[in-house]
Amino acid sequence: MRMKTIAFALLTAVSVAISGCSSAVTERTSYYTLAGDKNASVHSQKICQKCRKISVRVSVPSFLDNGGIAYHSGDLLVVSKNNLWSESLSIQLQNLLSDQINASTGNGIVAFSSALRPAGMMDDAVLNISVKKFSGSRDGYAEVEGSYVYASQQEYRQGHFSRRVLQEEDGFAPLVESLNRAWTDECGNLIKDLF
Repeated sequence: MRMKTIAFALLTAVSVAISGCSSAVTERTSYYTLAGDKNASVHSQKICQKCRKISVRVSVPSFLDNGGIAYHSGDLLVVSKNNLWSESLSIQLQNLLSDQINASTGNGIVAFSSALRPAGMMDDAVLNISVKKFSGSRDGYAEVEGSYVYASQQEYRQGHFSRRVLQEEDGFAPLVESLNRAWTDECGNLIKDLF
């Protein structure tokens, strides 16, 4: 009987030690949202009767859209499993771009994120953006890269964009801040070029 008690006590101690070790390596999951340009309006409150209506669509690679924040480690692109976007990255990017267009262009243009586009609205133009890179670089920069196509009945324009912003500190929160700054800067350049 005494041997069974000792064996049970040892088994319990080993079990507690193993569960203690496994909980020590469990990492906390963090969720991040892009803030955009602080001067931009929130999701287009503009109302107009005769303005140009532009539908904004942004696509990103599927591994980035609903996954973790990406960064380069050596030659590999790593997608974090514990540092995630709080909502679809493509929707965040198109909401931020449409907000920035609306804040910058006056009353003659209203832009709608395709996620928030009113039902039945007829577009005067469509701005399609394909983001190929939205990640941290191995040398400490946030990198945003892609291409765009702007099409209306009167005009068709396309081009490429690329921006690198230095990440001030290590960590995911500073990386997200730098990616946010790179995106809002690139949105500003795109707005100047197109409107």
